[in-house]
Amino acid sequence: MKKYTFSLSLSLLLLGLLTFSSCKKTPDTLDGTWELKKYKYMITGATGVAPKDLPRPVTITFDDEDGNGTITGQTVSHTFTANYTLNDGTLEITDYVATGTDEEQWGSKFETAIQNAKSVEKSGRKLCIYFNGSTQRMDLRCTN
Repeated sequence: MKKYTFSLSLSLLLLGLLTFSSCKKTPDTLDGTWELKKYKYMITGATGVAPKDLPRPVTITFDDEDGNGTITGQTVSHTFTANYTLNDGTLEITDYVATGTDEEQWGSKFETAIQNAKSVEKSGRKLCIYFNGSTQRMDLRCTN
């Protein structure tokens, strides 16, 4: 009986961890400021995390009304703006403009990813933005 109880408890714990560590909900709004924490490669499961020596984090602020809105934010080296449309989990980014093009690798990957964003999921304070045919995603955390 102890073995069964332990197995059941362990199974429930693992299920809970999986539930809280993934994005699952299709959001109605993306309002807020989000900080890029990592990239995930969906096919291999590999991740890339922010280098510890970045001069500043990559952040993005969504401001929307009825699924249409504006984006402002900062990469490692520059600031940017864009417009977006959110419809049933599908994200379309338009009119992306940055203050420069001489971006380091972490910021450059973000610029490519956000301009190729296709869909989003949100769970609590975690936002997942899928890009490159949904083979990769950015994991962001709410900062406000």
